Amino acid sequence: MTRFRADLVGQRTTALNTLQGTLDLTFPELLTIFKQPGSRTVLGLLESFPTAAAVASASPEQLITCLRQAGAGRPRRGQLAALLDTARTSVAAKRLDRALSVKVRALVRQIQILDQEIAELEQAIVTAFAELGHAPCHFPVGSAVALAALVAEAGDSSRYRSAKQFVAHFGWCPADVQSGAYKATHPPLSKAGNRYARRTIWLLAIVAVRHNPAYRAYFDQRTRAGKHKMDTLVAIGRKLLTTIFAILRTGRPYDSAYQHPTAPVITAAA
Repeated sequence: MTRFRADLVGQRTTALNTLQGTLDLTFPELLTIFKQPGSRTVLGLLESFPTAAAVASASPEQLITCLRQAGAGRPRRGQLAALLDTARTSVAAKRLDRALSVKVRALVRQIQILDQEIAELEQAIVTAFAELGHAPCHFPVGSAVALAALVAEAGDSSRYRSAKQFVAHFGWCPADVQSGAYKATHPPLSKAGNRYARRTIWLLAIVAVRHNPAYRAYFDQRTRAGKHKMDTLVAIGRKLLTTIFAILRTGRPYDSAYQHPTAPVITAAA
């Protein structure tokens, strides 16, 4: 289920990028008013009024009704006027209006269907994750969907002899980049890792720095010691995987106060 969700998210991203490129022809100024092209507001608006010409020909009452049905509520002060003025003075390709209207509506429907399928799949993943006895609060950081993806890709934790082997399964290590006497100071991550898990680990590392005090302190400590921030995020991803392995093996939830007795102290010379 987690792999299927990742595939659907990829399809949605492709469709959304295509829609955004099409808006450059049909209504390039729209995203100066509504910032998120994949929001329910924009999709609902484009479903009824797919081009600048269609928006310009609509009455204020029609636009208000459309936005309310899309879940946006009543437009903010001046937003409706700005939308109409922008549509009437748009530089959109009006000669292609009919053909592009068909394309925009088709892309909008595709994205809306994918949104619904992804939401249903995520609910199934959350349910399955709970049935395995897991909860997001048992882990340092992450949603049930993100953590379920890592648990699914890891498989049975008993098949790993150590945390090092668990981390190696995900390929979360730097690639060996050197030629002759040259050796890269900040080598990229190895490409041998699991492609379904790589992005999830990276995003969890970023979230951990933002929202988990222990990981934020570790990040600041390494930064003060002169470590590169990207290298530190890789190290945090490795710490997260090690912690997740311990949780899966022991069945004990994450304890932010726990400190491993052999944990190294980061210094400027380290």
